[in-house]
Amino acid sequence: MSQTESPHCPRNAFIFFADVAQSTVLYDRLGDEAAAELMMHCLHRATECVLASHGRPIETRGDEILCLFDGVEDVLAAANELHELAGADARLHEHHMAFRIGIHHGPVIEHLGNLYGDAVNVAARMASKAKAHQTLLSSNVTACFATEHRERIRPLGETSVRGKQGAQELFELLSASSTAEITEVSSRAPQRRRAFLLTLKFRNRQVRLTPLLVRHLLGRGADCDLRVEHPSISRHHAEIRFRDGVFVLVDMSTNGSQVRTPTETVNVLRNEVPLPREGAIILGRTETDRHLQVQFVTDDLG
Repeated sequence: MSQTESPHCPRNAFIFFADVAQSTVLYDRLGDEAAAELMMHCLHRATECVLASHGRPIETRGDEILCLFDGVEDVLAAANELHELAGADARLHEHHMAFRIGIHHGPVIEHLGNLYGDAVNVAARMASKAKAHQTLLSSNVTACFATEHRERIRPLGETSVRGKQGAQELFELLSASSTAEITEVSSRAPQRRRAFLLTLKFRNRQVRLTPLLVRHLLGRGADCDLRVEHPSISRHHAEIRFRDGVFVLVDMSTNGSQVRTPTETVNVLRNEVPLPREGAIILGRTETDRHLQVQFVTDDLG
């Protein structure tokens, strides 16, 4: 649209909003000048990814990038490319940088290089709800999917989006490896998907996980699915996955984890261990504090 055209002609587009997770930590650690230079490098590489996926960067500001896409395949490709960039670029990988991405589809008004409309706000708020390395999609986006692409997403249920009335349905865009893992589980043992349910209990919270689980992240980081705060617990301490017919605890921490049952305690450090039928997960050096233990039980669904 040229700068002389009317600013009052909305059109439907895919609004792509990404920000760099934990950027304030980066500024605290490196200082303003070094962190700002690294952030400019990060957003420059992100812009290259967007252009390569036929997107159009609209604005970069601080630790954020706002873009427009016309095609659903292009916008999904850009999201996956951006997450891969965080691991492939040596400078970004060195500082553990990661993106949080929100994608929405709706009407926008473009005028003098700026975007206007509620759809832009929705995409930004969705990005703020995402975890590091995660892309969230609105139901408006998934409605544009072809049927054969449904395996590329995982429903996350409904959530409130500030400034919007009613609950909004969210979906997670899966990486190629996660999609392959779910497909492998379902093709290898189609009944197994419905056979087990893992229930986690932590303080007053209870979470139920199924074999369709991609990952459930535990640690003291604000982006964890289950947050347990203690100095000995890493920011991203461990995760639970479903693999080869069982739920497993994968430790990624400095101080290790324990899986405790009434008859034994198994220590795990930078490795993984199958979860037995019931017990407790102990992160870091919290074995003496029962309030920080995560209780679990596996139940048959059928």
